[in-house]
This record gives sequence, structure tokens and C-alpha cells, in this order.
Amino acid sequence: MWTARPSARLLRELQTSGDTFFELGLRMSTIHRDYFRSLPDPNDGRLKEFQGEADESLEKQARLESAQKGSFDQYLADYFARA
Repeated sequence: MWTARPSARLLRELQTSGDTFFELGLRMSTIHRDYFRSLPDPNDGRLKEFQGEADESLEKQARLESAQKGSFDQYLADYFARA
């Protein structure tokens, strides 16, 4: 079964509801806000998991940045030389 793309659904909603783009955006924002506020808060274990993933990501970024050699200008020159 074929389903309409999000842009087509948005246009259809604008046409059928009679809302302005601003009104529709505000209504949809309120619906999404209410949905996410209705979800239970994550428990301590889940929060620790999120914190661990964030720490790991920051450590990986630091390792990648410290391993880089050369200047950005040299990187661009090398990049465009390959193109």
C-alpha cells in the first residue's frame, strides 16, 4: 500500500483543516509536546546508561581530534587535489 509523503500529508491537513501554517504548526507542536511529557521519566539505570554513552562519545571525539595531523588548510588542499 502506498502512503503519502510527510509533505503531502501536511498539505492535505492544511487544506482540510482550514488552519494557517502557523496554526497547524502550533497544534502539531502541542500534540508532540503532550505526547513526550506523558512518557515516564527514565529510571536511574537508564540515565546512567545515557551518561556512559555521552562520556564514551566525548572520549572518542577527543582521541580522534588528538590523532589528527596537519592543518585544516592542508586538509582542504589534499581534499580538492583528489577531486
